[in-house]
This record gives sequence, C-alpha cells and structure tokens, in this order.
Amino acid sequence: MVPLTEDYLTIDYIGEKEYPVILVTSGRLGSINHTLLSLEAIARRNINLYMIAYNLYPETQDQIISNDTRQFITHYLHKHFPGALFIEIPVIG
Repeated sequence: MVPLTEDYLTIDYIGEKEYPVILVTSGRLGSINHTLLSLEAIARRNINLYMIAYNLYPETQDQIISNDTRQFITHYLHKHFPGALFIEIPVIG
C-alpha cells in the first residue's frame, strides 16, 4: 500500500502489471493482523498470491507466538489461497 504518487499505490502497480506476489511475514506479535490485512488487499484487487515466506529471522524469544502465528497463517492460506505456497526462511548462522 506504499504510495507511488498521491493517487497511485504500489499495489495498484502490481495489479496493473499482473505480477504475482510473494508476501513476507514473521512470527512476531501483530504479524497475524499485518498478514491478514495484506491478504485482504491482495484478494480485493484480484492479485495472484504466489507465496507466503515466513521469516524466522531474527529468532523470537516467544516460541508460542511464533508457532501459533505459523499455524494460523498456514490454515488461513490453505482455506483462502489454496494455490499459494508457504515456505520458511531459516535463521542462518
């Protein structure tokens, strides 16, 4: 939803060009809300969601939130975007 001009957003450009979207999210507090709002905007504009990339970096201190977030997002993805992939971006190092 980042503005490119006063009346034209990045998501408008993506939709116009028919680019598939890779949405990156994480397992931090608030990520479910951020992810669902992004998915609603994608669906509303009939944009193809190619993948959700679940970023595990930096490692979270609260594994319960991280695991619950992963579980919720994957369930939501399978229900509402069955053709989209889900991958995890590991912590390297």
